[in-house]
Amino acid sequence: MEMGKKIYKVKNLGILIVDSHSIPLRRGTMGISLGHYGFNPLHAYQGSPSLFGYALGNDKVANMADGLAAAATLAMGEGAEQTPLAIITNVPGIEFGTRRGRTAFQVPLQDDIYWPLLKDLSWRKGGKQ
Repeated sequence: MEMGKKIYKVKNLGILIVDSHSIPLRRGTMGISLGHYGFNPLHAYQGSPSLFGYALGNDKVANMADGLAAAATLAMGEGAEQTPLAIITNVPGIEFGTRRGRTAFQVPLQDDIYWPLLKDLSWRKGGKQ
């Protein structure tokens, strides 16, 4: 990709692979990021002022990759539209670089917002009852 950027004189370029997914208790599907390259998938608001002037904490992070995936999937369609590619430009807050993978999304189990629901389940190794 770096060589292509030089040949075509492109300064900032990111690639996003998307697919559809469902959300429990919601109708319809929406796009989600399967992988990305060339940009930071998260935008941290740590220390930025809120609408009311309060400093936002460490936990305030925007998921840029999944937001872009949802927008791209909406533009490409979910049916027979035959639009396999979307080009997104002028995204505020995007940071370009060579970051890739899903490691930025990974959250330790105890820090996950669903941990209070999951911690008291009786898990069985191997999935057998």
